[in-house]
Amino acid sequence: MVSPLDRNSPLTRRSELLSVLNGQRAPLAPCFSGLIHCVQGGLSAQAVEWAETFSLPEALANAAMSTAEAFGGCSATLPLDICVEAEALGAKLDSALHLSELQFPAISQPVCEKLSDLPLQLPQNWAKQGRIPLVVQAIARVRERLGERGVLSACIPGPFTLAMQLIAPGDLLLAVTETPAQVAEVLRYCSSVLAETANIYRTAGADFVTVHEMGGSPGYLGPRPFEKLVFPALQALLAQIPTPRVLSVCGKAERSLALLATAHVEALSFDQLTPLLVARAQLPPQILLFGNLDPFRLLAKSSPSEIQAAIASARADGADAVWPGCDLWLNTPAENVSAFFRQT
Repeated sequence: MVSPLDRNSPLTRRSELLSVLNGQRAPLAPCFSGLIHCVQGGLSAQAVEWAETFSLPEALANAAMSTAEAFGGCSATLPLDICVEAEALGAKLDSALHLSELQFPAISQPVCEKLSDLPLQLPQNWAKQGRIPLVVQAIARVRERLGERGVLSACIPGPFTLAMQLIAPGDLLLAVTETPAQVAEVLRYCSSVLAETANIYRTAGADFVTVHEMGGSPGYLGPRPFEKLVFPALQALLAQIPTPRVLSVCGKAERSLALLATAHVEALSFDQLTPLLVARAQLPPQILLFGNLDPFRLLAKSSPSEIQAAIASARADGADAVWPGCDLWLNTPAENVSAFFRQT
């Protein structure tokens, strides 16, 4: 493990990383993340109280800062789960605190079983709903603690990923084929909810927004439904978020790269299923390319030397920033997390 961050260090990474996020390529692609990168080793090193993490702003801030402060990283992400909006809209949350191993919260029951039953109205005083005030307070604390040493990402789900938490997934997927116009209406609603949330987080102090579209990716839904239904909703969302913006897309995306090249973003992030060489060859030069280290087989299960080799390979393949392809596993070994963030 590297030494913890020196809070009095005159060196700064924030301005450097913000320059990258705004389109200015660095001589050496930095290693950081705009996705969730909270791990047990960091939590233990910083004595984080996990039972309080999702109910107290200081505890949430401590958890979000734990990786940076334990491993010398230059980034943090909030919130630490992608269920905030769904819970605020009425979905039931399983905090997972009853489990023997640490787990992130997850939606245990959607708002409704049928797509047609979903109320398409944003609650009044959205900034005060559910855990949004908790996240806002934690963002302010993390932004102050990070100072000029790193960047803070506000990570929100994509419209389809949010819809999958609001509606029984089976009914939603069936509706993609049977009632696509109704799905499009729901996704427009989800975009408006997420845009409100993203701007609340930016006002609170987040440096940039990462939209993590997992469930609605072209690799999951297929290129045509993605183009017809999800991408317009993503564009509507991204157009309402101030720069810089990163769109993270899971799964195989090669057949949708030309479409993704038109997204209202500064950077696209891919996981290990989309080859960086292929993506770089097809994306226009003004679109930054982030990715694409495998968070499980590489970062959680391999060795530090293999991680260092993968970072070098990602840089050689055209990555403008080396990111994990998805959220880090909570049990990622400390030495592997250190091997990743040492490369910054």
